[in-house]
Amino acid sequence: MLYCYNKRMATQLPSATLSDLIGMPSDRAVLIGAVREGLSYTLFEDLAEALELAHKDLATLLGIATRTLNTRKHTGRFTPQESDHLLRIARTYARALDFFGTPQQARDWLKRPAFAFGEETPLSRLDTELGAEGVVTLLGQLEHGVLP
Repeated sequence: MLYCYNKRMATQLPSATLSDLIGMPSDRAVLIGAVREGLSYTLFEDLAEALELAHKDLATLLGIATRTLNTRKHTGRFTPQESDHLLRIARTYARALDFFGTPQQARDWLKRPAFAFGEETPLSRLDTELGAEGVVTLLGQLEHGVLP
C-alpha cells in the first residue's frame, strides 16, 4: 500500500487498523459524516485505553477541560470540532501502529521525545493538525530510511 505524506494527512491509512480502532469503516465519506454527527464517548475511552493514557491527558490533547469531558461523558458525544481532533489522534496512532507493528512499540514511540521535534514527544504534537502532519511525515521518512 502506498501512503501520501505531503500536505494531506495519510490519505491511505491501513483501513483494517483504523476500522478496528474506531469501530467504523475507514471510508472517508463515512468518517466525515461521523465527525459531523459527533463521535461517541466510547471511542474516546477506547482510544485512551489503546494509547494507555489517562482520560485527562487525552482530553488535554483534544483541548478540552475536565468539566467539559464530564459533560461529553453524560451526553455520550463530542462536538464536531472535538470529534475531528479525536479522529486525528486515532488516525495518527493507527499509522504508527501500522509502521511499528505492535501497540506497545507504537505507544512507546509516540511517548518518547524525538530529536526531529526538538525533544518533544510525537504524541504532544497531535494537538494541532500541523503537528499531526509532522508526525505522519516522520513515520513516512522512517519507513523509507530517510533520516530527518
